[in-house]
Amino acid sequence: MLRVLHVLLLVGSISDVSCKFDPIAFSYRQPDYTFSTAQVVPYSTRVTNHNHASFTGGIFTCTKSGIYKFQIYGNSYTSARIFLEIYRGSSLLATLYGHANGDFATAGNVVILNLHSHDTIKVTTRGTYPVRLSNTNLNTFTGVEMGSLFLEPEFGYRIFPAFSATADHHQNIAGGDVVQYHNELVDSFKAFNMSDGVFYSPSGGYYIFHFFSGTLSNNSVSQQHAELWLDLYQNNQYVCSIYAFTDFDWADAGNTVILKLTQGDSVSVKSHAQKPNHLYGTQDHIYTTFSGAQLISDEDLGDPDSYPVVVFSVGLTYNLTLPNGATLVYTKVFVDHTNNYDPGSGHYRILISGVYEFNFHCLAETGKAVNLRLVKTGGSLLSEIYSHRVNHRSMAGNAVVVELTGGEEVYVVVYKETNFLVGGLREVYCTFSGHLLYAAQPDEIVG
Repeated sequence: MLRVLHVLLLVGSISDVSCKFDPIAFSYRQPDYTFSTAQVVPYSTRVTNHNHASFTGGIFTCTKSGIYKFQIYGNSYTSARIFLEIYRGSSLLATLYGHANGDFATAGNVVILNLHSHDTIKVTTRGTYPVRLSNTNLNTFTGVEMGSLFLEPEFGYRIFPAFSATADHHQNIAGGDVVQYHNELVDSFKAFNMSDGVFYSPSGGYYIFHFFSGTLSNNSVSQQHAELWLDLYQNNQYVCSIYAFTDFDWADAGNTVILKLTQGDSVSVKSHAQKPNHLYGTQDHIYTTFSGAQLISDEDLGDPDSYPVVVFSVGLTYNLTLPNGATLVYTKVFVDHTNNYDPGSGHYRILISGVYEFNFHCLAETGKAVNLRLVKTGGSLLSEIYSHRVNHRSMAGNAVVVELTGGEEVYVVVYKETNFLVGGLREVYCTFSGHLLYAAQPDEIVG
């Protein structure tokens, strides 16, 4: 979280002290494994554990009260299932499900929560069906402390804008209508309107947004040939989309973007124009989620003593065919605070050594695989996405927290096979976003 905390301390007299926010953050992976009963997914392979995150046996235990974000992604073997649930203690928060006969399935979800010390977060298998997870790099559990409480004399404890809402009911949504949500996980500024499904920015700054959903063919709310096609809007302007399609099975998709908002801006998820969506949801099947948080405010951006700000988000706006080993060059720049994304090479150059969070998503053409890797200078693997459906388009995403050194570059490359990626001016599915969580050397700027 790119944030300066102004803490007012009473020690004889009141003084204003600025301090760097050093978050708890982690990323773990789950090796290939078959779960035959309901159990906690252990996520035994560590990618990053910053600031001594308490993570044991797949369970994260909060050691410092604050607002946290958790991201879970999974991928199954051919014809196998993903059926994962995110829990705080014994309370179900969100669900991941994927299954495709004769093919691979992928799923993901994101929640933001206000946690207290000793609260626990875990991912479990449902147990209704055996769950067989595939490639280690595709099954991930990432957590980030977004921000902590700080004291102001007139208002007491105050926190930054953050929200997370979920849907636990079936929805039939007409084309162009806003998706509705039923459960509020957190809304620190009361800026998300549960009655209309819209987030209204209480202050200007950079914000990160995540939205996910799922639809099930041939059930009580969706007939055969179910299509999931949702768009994110800032005010009345289109931003990006998620897409999935199924004949007799499950369709799941999600996306992430970072935007620059002004006070009063609205952000919402809508059914694609003239494309009604039949979203699946019950109290124990929670696939549709919408979450967002302010990364840094305009006030802090204008503070010369503010913590270093590194934030970018880009997308693909046309169809693109890339061979194995090629770099994905994104054509739409949503934000790039330091202008370090190179639109010629597709590389993002790291200015400051520290801990970063990255998100990337993409959609492949019908019958083609999306098989991409996020790498750094020299080709070292940071994260990976994969999905394939014989008769339909396939979408996948992933997230990672990683430590990087100033001067390194990060970029997305095609892995193993030619990728036929989907994009358009109003069909932005392929996105790549990142931001600095903590600067190891705040004064270091690599020219």
